[in-house]
Amino acid sequence: MGQHCQENPDHCQGGGPGDGQGGKCGYEGCEFVGNSEEAWREHCEANPEHCANPVADAFFNTYGETQDFEAAFKAGEAVSRAGAQQEDDYDEDEFNKGRDCYFAAMKSYLDNGGDSPEGAMEAMQKAGCDDEGGNQDGNNN
Repeated sequence: MGQHCQENPDHCQGGGPGDGQGGKCGYEGCEFVGNSEEAWREHCEANPEHCANPVADAFFNTYGETQDFEAAFKAGEAVSRAGAQQEDDYDEDEFNKGRDCYFAAMKSYLDNGGDSPEGAMEAMQKAGCDDEGGNQDGNNN
């Protein structure tokens, strides 16, 4: 199953990108069926309301309530962990490595003068923590 469907399982009925079956968008009234990460990326860019991210939602909602980046991170982490633990190949050590990488990216952004939750989220998304090249300092180098 592709990353989009892993992050948004309610969007992907009957498969998902990367599984050879495609995946139907779960947004009410949408007929889109994506069979690649690129197709999903394009669909989500054109229709952002179709592609809510529960981890990002938890992060932004908690930040909005607390104005605390660490609390927001922990809220997003809890949602991410709950979803990851549903996967057959869940690995606690790998999850924790990714968590630490994302936290380091957020911390680096804040330590360098960043002060917006959107900027913190962007720094985490760009850190490459899901890639082989991601590292623990969040700088991907």
